[in-house]
Amino acid sequence: MKKKIKIFFLYADIEAQFYEKFGFISLPAEHQQYKTSTCMVRCSDLNELLFQSAFRAPTYF
Repeated sequence: MKKKIKIFFLYADIEAQFYEKFGFISLPAEHQQYKTSTCMVRCSDLNELLFQSAFRAPTYF
């Protein structure tokens, strides 16, 4: 049986703490692409996601 993986990204234009209440985590500084918005993720294993060689934070829409 295949494991379903759910990963949700968002860019926080307000305080990141608001989204932390819903399980989102700010990506480390080296993965942030913008100064005014914080890229955040909600997933089951952040370390597994970050250490994939092909990982790139999504661009702002």
